[in-house]
Amino acid sequence: MKFIHFSDIRIGSPSESGSHWSSARQGERYRTLEKVLDLSRSENAGLILIAGGLFAHQPVISELEQVNELFRQYPEKEIVAIAGETDRVRGSSPIRSFVWAPNVHYVLSSEVEQILLPGLKTEIYAASAPVDEETEPGVFRMADLRASIAARPTAHFTLEDSRSYSGRPSIRIALLRTSDDAGIREVFPNLDFTYVALGRSSARREVLAQLAYDPGRLEPETIRDSGSHGVYIGEADEESGALKEIRFVPMAAASYIPLRISVNTKTGSEELENMIRQEIARRGEKNIYRLKLTGSRDPEVTFDLDGLKEKYRISEIVDETEPEYDFEALFAEHPQDMIGYYIGTIVNSGREMSEIERKAMFYGIDALLRSSEGGSAARDGGGRQ
Repeated sequence: MKFIHFSDIRIGSPSESGSHWSSARQGERYRTLEKVLDLSRSENAGLILIAGGLFAHQPVISELEQVNELFRQYPEKEIVAIAGETDRVRGSSPIRSFVWAPNVHYVLSSEVEQILLPGLKTEIYAASAPVDEETEPGVFRMADLRASIAARPTAHFTLEDSRSYSGRPSIRIALLRTSDDAGIREVFPNLDFTYVALGRSSARREVLAQLAYDPGRLEPETIRDSGSHGVYIGEADEESGALKEIRFVPMAAASYIPLRISVNTKTGSEELENMIRQEIARRGEKNIYRLKLTGSRDPEVTFDLDGLKEKYRISEIVDETEPEYDFEALFAEHPQDMIGYYIGTIVNSGREMSEIERKAMFYGIDALLRSSEGGSAARDGGGRQ
């Protein structure tokens, strides 16, 4: 029996609100969900596990209907979902009275529920993130979780449950929203589970080899979510219940990519733009970039990259370049003013400048040249030619 496990696609997310690509990202999230469902067919996976974060907020009826209609198009797939922090399932949430397609099992309770899937020889123990009506969603107490699972006897299917299978389910899966790795490692090795499908992390992680995994966010939210995002595909032996295979498949429509560009004193604005365009073309225009400019630049050069921000998905540009001045020429031309005095206190010390002193020299001279006194000095020839 094959299954697909993911979390936190967060349909309706306002991430990068105010950017020119924000609305496009919302459509991409829905299309990524479609891609996951298509993957379940190409992989012949009968079970889809959603470990919370299907929505970015308490969903309204139109959002529920849109997602439900998509799920309805895959009636041969059993879809089991739990609510996470972003789904915000409160007492008055429309999702509490919503009628899902027959193949969808959406667990709303933070108490463990047992879901029997005879056609897949599978039983699932699922619980949503605990919610306090007055506060933010909480976290599981693993001792309570263990007691809740232990209190439920192992199911036995009957012929009434399924015409194709009766007897004891061989595959046992837990579907939980928690980041209590220590609790998972303590509790689950002794509970005879095939797989523990986790959610809540921003990045994928292996909690217990061949047992407990968290795929991280299916679609990234911020620059901190750099790296690959996608789903886990697993296969369980229908006779023994053992996990035969688990692998990660990248699926996200876009990635957040830190992009470092190094310049020198010969780099002009046009050349820098071309360098950035080439890097973005190589990595993909749908990705979202945080640019960091490093190196030394000509003090007379100012980089204007506003055109690139309008064309590409660039969330931030950090300029850490330093102006490279000819200190000897500046000192010779300004021996008796503030610029000359500033340079002389360091250069004439008779020792090699440390990295901190060198930076202080750069920033100090840059500030002086930009001041009214320094500006006139620069116009008189003090700048690097």
